[in-house]
Amino acid sequence: MVDESHYRFIKYSQNVPRQMAGVHLAAHFGFLKVTIALVWKGHHPDLKSSHGRTPLSLAAENGHTALVWLLLTMNQVDPNSKDNNGRTSLSWAAVNGHEDVMLLLFTIDKVDPDSRDNHGRTLLSWAAEKGYEAVAWLLLRDARVDPD
Repeated sequence: MVDESHYRFIKYSQNVPRQMAGVHLAAHFGFLKVTIALVWKGHHPDLKSSHGRTPLSLAAENGHTALVWLLLTMNQVDPNSKDNNGRTSLSWAAVNGHEDVMLLLFTIDKVDPDSRDNHGRTLLSWAAEKGYEAVAWLLLRDARVDPD
């Protein structure tokens, strides 16, 4: 269900994240109450999977705005945390066109809207490639983003 790659063989992949906890799956699917219960029971809200993904990055990738807000209100979550590919929660929101999640993440001063992944790609380059004009415009309005 959470395969992150594209293989030439249909429905086959061994590139699935390991060390995923319930809090990762709850965030991926946007289960707000389940996430609250898991954190209340002791699951760390900034736990990383073997791919370096946090619950915040999974919620941002899938556009779960309320869950992103909940995780951001927990002081234990690093919004600039990078996964194994150098992608942040903000970049996951940008690459999937989730403007509302991006606006929420922009309220955090320390979030870097011009961060680069391990391949040198910026959020703006991802948004432009995917054709997300509103996301690109949102990024270009921020003085910290280099359009070049």
